[in-house]
Amino acid sequence: MSGEKGTERVLCTTSEEYAREREKEYMLWETCHSGDLNVLLEKTNLLLQKGDEHAREELMQLYLNEEIVKPYIGIDNRIIELRTIMEIYSLEVNAGEEYTILGRKNIAKEWTLEKIRSYIRELKFLLWRMEFADEAETEAGEKLIGFIKENSVSPVYLIQTIRTTAMETFDVMVNIVEIMIDSSMYRHAYWILRAMQEEKPQEESIQIMVQELGKYVTE
Repeated sequence: MSGEKGTERVLCTTSEEYAREREKEYMLWETCHSGDLNVLLEKTNLLLQKGDEHAREELMQLYLNEEIVKPYIGIDNRIIELRTIMEIYSLEVNAGEEYTILGRKNIAKEWTLEKIRSYIRELKFLLWRMEFADEAETEAGEKLIGFIKENSVSPVYLIQTIRTTAMETFDVMVNIVEIMIDSSMYRHAYWILRAMQEEKPQEESIQIMVQELGKYVTE
């Protein structure tokens, strides 16, 4: 028994020491970087509000630069979210998407930091509903389709969010493809099928659907 108590004391002491070390690290980080973080977020907000091509380019340079964001990873979730947004935007630009996560069809709506964070969370919540909610699948699907149409969500943005949000990525993609086809959203269905093909390249049914939908889609 005394041995067990001794072990418990060691574990407790180790945990306390670890907690104190983490606290020291955070206090040191806050002393060195908190001012820089506030400046970075204020600049981000201004660039999002400006919203033109040059502002978006500057946002990419900020958040795709490992040296700039590294001090804040694991400290502030906003930085992680913004880095994800800029990674998606970069992929959309490279794919030649007409509407991107930063440049939507409804251009009258001005972005701010909080608005764009709320926007990306909304799509995540809709995907979680598709995967986990008790509500009828058709209702969850209708809400998702409505959001995608209203906000001109690109296939690139949708696929990246599925990959980072869903527990069972492939199963969620299967369900969404069915809904997309029923809603005549063939371009989104096609690109999701292409993503599914990457996971299961030997799946013949996916290959057939890609070929069929490819007739109606301009890449």
